[in-house]
Amino acid sequence: MYPWRAAGSRESGQVGEGALKICDLCGALNLAANSECFSCGWHGRFERRAEIVRLAVELYQRRHGRLQLDQLTNRRVFAQSPPRRVRSGVVRLFSSARRFLFG
Repeated sequence: MYPWRAAGSRESGQVGEGALKICDLCGALNLAANSECFSCGWHGRFERRAEIVRLAVELYQRRHGRLQLDQLTNRRVFAQSPPRRVRSGVVRLFSSARRFLFG
Protein backbone atom coordinates (compact mmCIF):
# COMPACT_ATOMS: atom_id res chain seq x y z
CA MET A 1 0.00 0.00 0.00
CA TYR A 2 2.69 2.51 0.95
CA PRO A 3 5.62 2.59 -1.50
CA TRP A 4 8.20 3.64 1.08
CA ARG A 5 7.56 0.48 3.12
CA ALA A 6 8.70 -1.61 0.16
CA ALA A 7 11.37 0.88 -0.77
CA GLY A 8 12.87 1.60 2.62
CA SER A 9 12.37 4.17 5.32
CA ARG A 10 10.16 7.15 4.51
CA GLU A 11 12.23 9.38 6.73
CA SER A 12 15.54 8.55 5.09
CA GLY A 13 14.02 8.53 1.62
CA GLN A 14 16.46 5.88 0.39
CA VAL A 15 15.16 3.32 -2.07
CA GLY A 16 15.95 -0.36 -2.42
CA GLU A 17 16.49 -1.90 -5.86
CA GLY A 18 13.71 -4.44 -5.33
CA ALA A 19 11.13 -1.64 -5.23
CA LEU A 20 12.13 -0.18 -8.61
CA LYS A 21 11.37 -0.65 -12.28
CA ILE A 22 12.57 1.02 -15.49
CA CYS A 23 10.26 2.59 -18.05
CA ASP A 24 10.64 0.90 -21.45
CA LEU A 25 9.65 4.09 -23.24
CA CYS A 26 11.88 6.77 -21.66
CA GLY A 27 14.26 4.75 -19.45
CA ALA A 28 13.38 6.56 -16.20
CA LEU A 29 13.61 4.78 -12.87
CA ASN A 30 10.22 4.43 -11.19
CA LEU A 31 8.83 2.91 -8.05
CA ALA A 32 7.39 -0.51 -8.73
CA ALA A 33 4.20 0.69 -7.01
CA ASN A 34 3.63 3.37 -9.69
CA SER A 35 0.94 2.35 -12.15
CA GLU A 36 2.51 4.51 -14.87
CA CYS A 37 5.84 6.23 -15.47
CA PHE A 38 5.94 9.43 -13.47
CA SER A 39 8.25 10.98 -16.07
CA CYS A 40 6.46 10.29 -19.39
CA GLY A 41 3.12 8.76 -18.40
CA TRP A 42 3.81 5.35 -20.01
CA HIS A 43 1.62 2.59 -18.61
CA GLY A 44 2.84 -0.33 -20.69
CA ARG A 45 5.71 -2.72 -20.01
CA PHE A 46 8.48 -1.95 -17.49
CA GLU A 47 11.87 -3.61 -17.03
CA ARG A 48 11.97 -5.32 -13.63
CA ARG A 49 14.98 -7.67 -13.84
CA ALA A 50 17.10 -7.12 -10.76
CA GLU A 51 20.46 -7.01 -12.56
CA ILE A 52 19.25 -4.38 -15.05
CA VAL A 53 17.66 -2.26 -12.32
CA ARG A 54 20.87 -2.55 -10.25
CA LEU A 55 22.93 -1.24 -13.19
CA ALA A 56 20.51 1.65 -13.71
CA VAL A 57 20.71 2.55 -10.01
CA GLU A 58 24.53 2.50 -10.12
CA LEU A 59 24.55 4.76 -13.18
CA TYR A 60 22.07 7.11 -11.55
CA GLN A 61 24.14 7.29 -8.37
CA ARG A 62 27.32 8.03 -10.32
CA ARG A 63 25.63 10.87 -12.14
CA HIS A 64 23.37 12.36 -9.44
CA GLY A 65 24.56 11.00 -6.10
CA ARG A 66 22.23 9.28 -3.69
CA LEU A 67 18.93 7.94 -5.01
CA GLN A 68 15.95 9.40 -3.15
CA LEU A 69 12.32 8.31 -3.09
CA ASP A 70 11.01 11.70 -4.22
CA GLN A 71 13.14 11.41 -7.41
CA LEU A 72 11.22 8.29 -8.49
CA THR A 73 7.63 9.40 -8.14
CA ASN A 74 5.54 12.54 -8.02
CA ARG A 75 4.87 14.29 -4.73
CA ARG A 76 1.25 13.13 -4.60
CA VAL A 77 2.25 9.45 -4.54
CA PHE A 78 5.22 10.12 -2.25
CA ALA A 79 3.11 11.92 0.34
CA GLN A 80 0.46 9.16 0.31
CA SER A 81 -1.99 11.31 2.19
CA PRO A 82 -4.96 9.33 3.42
CA PRO A 83 -8.14 9.87 1.41
CA ARG A 84 -10.52 12.43 2.82
CA ARG A 85 -13.70 11.03 4.14
CA VAL A 86 -16.95 12.04 2.52
CA ARG A 87 -18.38 13.22 5.82
CA SER A 88 -15.54 15.67 6.42
CA GLY A 89 -15.96 17.04 2.89
CA VAL A 90 -19.69 17.57 3.39
CA VAL A 91 -19.13 19.26 6.76
CA ARG A 92 -16.50 21.53 5.18
CA LEU A 93 -18.89 22.40 2.33
CA PHE A 94 -21.72 23.34 4.71
CA SER A 95 -19.45 25.39 6.94
CA SER A 96 -18.14 27.30 3.93
CA ALA A 97 -21.68 27.92 2.70
CA ARG A 98 -22.72 29.12 6.16
CA ARG A 99 -19.78 31.53 6.34
CA PHE A 100 -20.59 32.84 2.87
CA LEU A 101 -24.29 33.36 3.59
CA PHE A 102 -24.19 34.56 7.19
CA GLY A 103 -20.74 36.07 7.52
